Amino acid sequence: MAESKVSSTSDPAGTVVVGSGFFARANMVWQVTGGALLAPILLTVLITARFQGWDIPTYTWLLWLQLPVMMLHEFEEYVLPGGFRSFFNHDTIFASPVPGDNTPLSEGYVFFVNIVTVWGWAIAGALLAGVAPWVGYGLVVFNAGVNCIQHSVLFQIKHEGYNPGLITTMILLLPFSTFITIYVIQNDVLTSFDWALSVVLGLGVVAGYAVTTGSKRKVAA
Repeated sequence: MAESKVSSTSDPAGTVVVGSGFFARANMVWQVTGGALLAPILLTVLITARFQGWDIPTYTWLLWLQLPVMMLHEFEEYVLPGGFRSFFNHDTIFASPVPGDNTPLSEGYVFFVNIVTVWGWAIAGALLAGVAPWVGYGLVVFNAGVNCIQHSVLFQIKHEGYNPGLITTMILLLPFSTFITIYVIQNDVLTSFDWALSVVLGLGVVAGYAVTTGSKRKVAA
């Protein structure tokens, strides 16, 4: 049997990134196919569902819509025009004192945040919309903290103007987050307890990633 090899690289700060070759290839696949293939297909199916009156509750439909919206946002960040990882690691307040290409945002970290957390959470939230509506809305809270505030406010501190992901934040994420919030309030989708759970979940994951990013930043310093 052939020997399995795990690639590793190191950035200028000396941080070893194990398996970066695998994650780099995997990221290239989902970043391109997500925005260029899956998002258009999902949007077509969801629009068809509304026009043809498929039996899908509006809140569930909105939570499914969250997935292609995120895919298009990620497409801008990493493909067209791309460059988000380098921008985050060098030109933001989250950059290490000794900036490196793989710290704090490595290929593996990018994969975990976007595929495991965002895609997985979006799918789980839509599937659980009828029994645990707070799960899907928790992702709305998460996106508000991680994407909307970062791209439009925090990233402007060190680099005023455009950053990878800003356009889709302004024309997709912010309007979507605002609309679904209005819908949830007007239609009493969430109970008081659901609101509390969604906020705790969303901000809890934001805090978790903030701590992780901070620790990676310090290690690379």
